[in-house]
This record gives sequence, structure tokens and C-alpha cells, in this order.
Amino acid sequence: MARSRLAFSQPIDRSAILLMIALARCDQLVLIKGDRTAAHVRDFSWQGQKVGLDDRAFVLNFSRPMDHASVESNLRIEPPLQGRISWAGRRMAYTLNDPPPYGYDFKLRLQDARDRFSDPNDDRTRMQPYVGEFRSRDQAFIYLGIEGEEAGRLVLYNLATEQRKILTPANLVVVDFKPYPQGDRILFAANDRASQTQNLLNQQLYTVTTGLPAQTAPALPGQRQPEAEPTRPVGETHLVLDDRDYQNMQFDLSADGEKIVVQRVNRQNPAEYGLWLIESEQSPRPLEGQPGAIS
Repeated sequence: MARSRLAFSQPIDRSAILLMIALARCDQLVLIKGDRTAAHVRDFSWQGQKVGLDDRAFVLNFSRPMDHASVESNLRIEPPLQGRISWAGRRMAYTLNDPPPYGYDFKLRLQDARDRFSDPNDDRTRMQPYVGEFRSRDQAFIYLGIEGEEAGRLVLYNLATEQRKILTPANLVVVDFKPYPQGDRILFAANDRASQTQNLLNQQLYTVTTGLPAQTAPALPGQRQPEAEPTRPVGETHLVLDDRDYQNMQFDLSADGEKIVVQRVNRQNPAEYGLWLIESEQSPRPLEGQPGAIS
């Protein structure tokens, strides 16, 4: 017993005991007075993003459970975007009533909000002011030129900048085209200009880049916005389907841009005709079943 009392009388033991007492007192003070560190926005899912028609909701992720009324009454979007708010724990989702208008810079501001457990009379617990920024996409459209250097070529017209850009090369005469849903590419059928003057219509399928950033899928509530792919330069043309053994007729593009269906005729045996399927990163293959036409 004497040894035990002697062991605790050592200086290092006394220091440890005093430290534990001090920590216990600190814990008591926190429990009594509360943690006065101000809440803040940890993540804004549209920060620095370009949003389009498919982007209908953003998410704010807070560092603490928030007082919902104080957040909702102090949230500002400039220019205004009307929407409705829903909560899941520390995450707030804002769903737009209408798609964002084209070509605007937006600011999201939030200040004077409080967390759920803070003292409303203590200014030190007011949320740190937050400002987020995002932009809506420029409005643009594609048309098939009919005059001058645009004749037979695809042209991109940006309504925001009022600029025209010819996309397809001068040696190709475009017959038909389908935009990809992401907006970054166009699928088109074209004849060689020199062959067309000789009435040799041998159309092939190509893609061409628009120079616009690809529209990524919108983030779901509680998830981060996926990283956008780097924007490719305008006018990059890639051959998708040649006409060496088959004549290419009508074609169509799936809604997700992952499949192309083409009506083809065998050059050596015209009785052999039907639909072919082109999927991403795969070789063209004929569809099983009876031949058909694309309406």
C-alpha cells in the first residue's frame, strides 16, 4: 500500500492528474456554454458550374444542422430563380420551378443564418457569409448553310456572342445531321464535294465537335456535381462509318447519344439491305430480324 501512495506522488503522475482535471473542466464549460464556432457552407454543388436545361436542382451542404427558417429566409439568388426547398439532415436541396434562362451569371448569397442549437442572441454563432457563383449555358443553334463559303456545311451560331463558326470542312457536303444530347458534337452524313459534282452520291457518317462544353448529368441531392470533361476544340471531324461495301441511307441517333442506327444497302447485292447498329467503341453490326426502313 505504501508503494502505491509513493508511486502517485511522483511529479509526472501529478502533472497527468492535473491535466485530466483541466480537460474535464473544459468539457464542462463546453456543455454549459455550448460550442460557439459559427456554422458554414461546406459544399455548393453548382459552384463554378455551367448549368443547362437538365440541371434543375442544387444542393448546399452545411457543417452543422441548420435552423431551416433562418436559411430559407436569408437565401438570395441573383438574378432570381424561383424554386422550392427540401431538407435531408445537413443538406438543403433547391429545385427550380423552371429551367434557368440562357447566358446569365448567377450569384448565390447566404448570410445571417443560424444552426439549430445556437443561442439566437449570440452574434458570434451567426453563419459565416457565403457567396457562390455559377453560369447558365449560352444559347446556340446549328444550321446547314446554303450560300457562299457556308454552302453545304454545318454552322454554329451563338446567340449570346452573336458569332458564327463553320464546323465542317469545305470538302464535305452535308446531307443530314443529328446533335448529340451533350451538345459537344454533331453526327452528320455527307458526300465528298468533288464526287457530288460528278453525281456520285457516296455519303459517309461523321462526327464534328462544336467547341461547346459537354452537358454533364445533373447532380442528385446529396451528391457532388461530376467533373466536366475538357472542352474539345471546334471543328474536329471524325469518320464514323464509311461507304466502301455498303451504301449508307437514313440514320438516327438514340436519345442518350450512345447508339446510332443506319439503313444500309450492299453495293454488290442490292437485295441485301437493312438496319445496322453502331454502339460506343464497337464495330458496326447488322441488326437481327427482317430488313426495315427508318421512318
